[in-house]
Amino acid sequence: MQQAVADCCRRVNVNSETGACELTASQLGETPVPDPGFEFWQRGFTSDSFANDCAEIRTDSRHTTPSSGVYLIEPGEGAIVAVYCDMITDGGGWTVFQRRSDGSVDFYDRTWDDYAAGFGHPSSEYWLGNAMMHLLTSPAVELRVDMQDFEGESRFALYSTFSVGNAESQYELTVTGYNGTAGDSLTQHNNMKFSTPERDNDVHSSEHCAQDYKAGWWYHKCHNSNLNGLYLHGPYETSSGKSEGIDWYAWHAWMYSLQSTEMKFRPRGFSVIGN
Repeated sequence: MQQAVADCCRRVNVNSETGACELTASQLGETPVPDPGFEFWQRGFTSDSFANDCAEIRTDSRHTTPSSGVYLIEPGEGAIVAVYCDMITDGGGWTVFQRRSDGSVDFYDRTWDDYAAGFGHPSSEYWLGNAMMHLLTSPAVELRVDMQDFEGESRFALYSTFSVGNAESQYELTVTGYNGTAGDSLTQHNNMKFSTPERDNDVHSSEHCAQDYKAGWWYHKCHNSNLNGLYLHGPYETSSGKSEGIDWYAWHAWMYSLQSTEMKFRPRGFSVIGN
């Protein structure tokens, strides 16, 4: 198993009475166990039968209409990980890898290894981890980005092809085939390597985009989207004059930080017909 995958693997314990999978308090940071948000204890897979992703749970015969929430999945290479599954939007089956909603998780003061392994809590704000995203998006999947502004309006961007490369590629992004209501602010980042504040992989000749725009992201020179940026509140100003917030240029241009975002993927051609 690759070390990066091992680092982001979530170990589980098996409840001897119920046969359900549980995470320990140490594995959830400061979150106590049991956590009511982890409803997979009641409706998820048992210890010897994990789904590969949220799409498999959505179509499994044991779940007539599974609800959205945190589940355990086993994407490969021995890794077992807790993820948030969106089972409602456009038929459901979405494995969520990024959520922003209230600024409770710091996305800036994070290292390359943090972004590789993942951080945060899947029932609130979190980043699944680049290593796990590589496993889950090989072969390529479709991507949906849902976002809401501080005026209560919601929009989305859908991409027909999405994948994250391996560590050797610096977790290179592949994203093509836009459709949606938010406008396309991600295709510019296609084929870009991931950058963090201490690792500059952008193509800007004079700026370190991750440092200047306060996030880990697939920066170009520098961005049309910055969804891991600082959690600000709608229109904002910065002392540097740079767009450091959770920006999506095609909708609100720069210097407007969104209230919430959710990035998620599922297999291309996914269908729940017959479920």
